[in-house]
Amino acid sequence: MIDRLTWLHVSDFHFKSSGDRFSQTVACQALLNDVAARAESTSLSFVLVSGDIAYSGQPGEYALAAEFLSKLSACLSIDPSRFFFVPGNHDVDRALHDFAQIGARQVLRSQSTVDQALGDAARMKDLTDRQGAYRAFVEKFTGGQERTATPDGLGYVAPVTVEAVTVAIFALNSAWLCGPSEEEKTLIIGERQLIAALALVRDIDPQLVLAMTHHPLEWLAE
Repeated sequence: MIDRLTWLHVSDFHFKSSGDRFSQTVACQALLNDVAARAESTSLSFVLVSGDIAYSGQPGEYALAAEFLSKLSACLSIDPSRFFFVPGNHDVDRALHDFAQIGARQVLRSQSTVDQALGDAARMKDLTDRQGAYRAFVEKFTGGQERTATPDGLGYVAPVTVEAVTVAIFALNSAWLCGPSEEEKTLIIGERQLIAALALVRDIDPQLVLAMTHHPLEWLAE
């Protein structure tokens, strides 16, 4: 069954709510047409959306995303609760709490300081609030999706059952420290986020684990 398991992976829509959206509309329609043609011969089980849904993390951009992804859901006959998301750098409202982000980049320079920060929700709040519109969108769009967040509130693990196979979607947030520029080699997932997510994976005891994050691993700090 694992050999026959199929899913759709989409990313980097960069929805804008202002300006001329002609190119955006054309590209989205082309994607819907292509997916519809492929779905005729392939049975898909779930959808992975790996970030940069919006252009600047604004609510109006997620309204456009919800409209398009609802069409995609209908096209595939896959319920929105089987869409799994992680945020990208464009899902951060970079104008919000910008001083907190600058300060965090200066302080979080070792594994121990990152571990301590991820264990302190109050300290992390200004940083996680910058993804507030993204989080509200995901919560509303996915409805009653079964997923368990890591204690730091960044990552999550979600079980998906397809016939006799249990899959663990292992989603990690690589964008929480994103700023306006110079992000390569400076971003952090954090060992604490990773270990907490792996513990949740073990609780599910899946036959297959799919790990998902927005940024390539070489963009992470050493």
